[in-house]
Amino acid sequence: MGIYAHPDDEAFSLAGSFARVTDAGHMAALLCATRGERGEIADPALATPETLGSVREQELRQACAEVGVDDVSFLGYSDGELAQAAEAEAVGRIVAHLRRFKPDVVVTFPWCASAEELRTLIGIESFVLAPPPLSAAAYPTPEHDLLAGL
Repeated sequence: MGIYAHPDDEAFSLAGSFARVTDAGHMAALLCATRGERGEIADPALATPETLGSVREQELRQACAEVGVDDVSFLGYSDGELAQAAEAEAVGRIVAHLRRFKPDVVVTFPWCASAEELRTLIGIESFVLAPPPLSAAAYPTPEHDLLAGL
């Protein structure tokens, strides 16, 4: 499972691994914190500021399909505003996806290029390093009973 802040972040570090893993018959998933709606528009014929988020989401879904990943989810944060999100809420959203997919491996940027990547890393580290009660008690979800084993 890859967890990143923006669409196409996975292309820098994980696309080849996704292809190899899915070619070997394993499942893979991608969780993206934002839709990248504040990114640059290289060709105005492809997107406008109003459509950029949906365009980048579709590009991400298509790119992931090319490497065998059909489980693509978004946390729903606005691009450029993730750093202002409440940490417990951000961690809770990530935890819900970790419970749902139950990955054997989680990959994200190994460095913090921005506050958004830092927030993603905080979420992962909070879940992985926290004592077990944190994952169930502090972040209850509607599907908690079904996914309590994670």
